Amino acid sequence: MRVKTEVYIIIFLVIVLIILAGAFIYYKREIPPAQNTNVVYCEFLAREFDRHVSDGRVSVPESECKNDSKVFIGGLLINKEECLFNDSINYFQCELIFKGQNQTGEVNLVTAKNNISYNVGSFYRFNIRNFCKKGETLSYFVDVNLTEFIRVYC
Repeated sequence: MRVKTEVYIIIFLVIVLIILAGAFIYYKREIPPAQNTNVVYCEFLAREFDRHVSDGRVSVPESECKNDSKVFIGGLLINKEECLFNDSINYFQCELIFKGQNQTGEVNLVTAKNNISYNVGSFYRFNIRNFCKKGETLSYFVDVNLTEFIRVYC
């Protein structure tokens, strides 16, 4: 009788271990973002992006630079070029090409880092205020620590 009880205990412990291992694997897996969660938001960002493209470059009117509020635009990153060090400003400059809803525009990125981790084929949002300094429009986007382009799952 004692052997039979020990067998049941061992079987019970094995089942508990399998359940715990399964639960651990289930909760540790990467959960993909829900489909269509941000579609409307992405369409809005892309329309705003199109509104800020002029002559193939993203530009910001001075009136928007005088405003302190954040204005987000976004697009699909379709190309990124190698970063080159610019001695005159002591930062790296990179060209990023984004596609909005209908327009394609270039962003001249100024950063302290040589290697950018943004992925071609991903949708990013960013604040156009990074094209501004002291209320004036800049021809480049300042993102010293590469934290300003936020990936959005569309």
